[in-house]
Amino acid sequence: MVRLKKIGSWNNSIDYMELRLWIGLHSCLQCFVLVVSDASYIIKYMTRFTEEGFSSLISFIFISDAIKKMVGGFKYYPINRGFKPDYITSYKCECVAPDQ
Repeated sequence: MVRLKKIGSWNNSIDYMELRLWIGLHSCLQCFVLVVSDASYIIKYMTRFTEEGFSSLISFIFISDAIKKMVGGFKYYPINRGFKPDYITSYKCECVAPDQ
């Protein structure tokens, strides 16, 4: 007999296969009620709403991920606030051919 293990701070001693049986029977009963009551016609009202909600969730995930990466990039490449354009020409660089 398979028992559920202790999860968190509470112990649940429910038989796993019995729990799966009751979940399956509950799902079967719900599907049967939906078929008997011909509730499938309602789906035309829910489909567009569900599609829009799901696409909004996906868009939010991509936008938040892009913002996290952009903010995280400032840790490695910080903005140089003390930059002075007058100091650009004060550096000297010479290209010299190597001695043979």
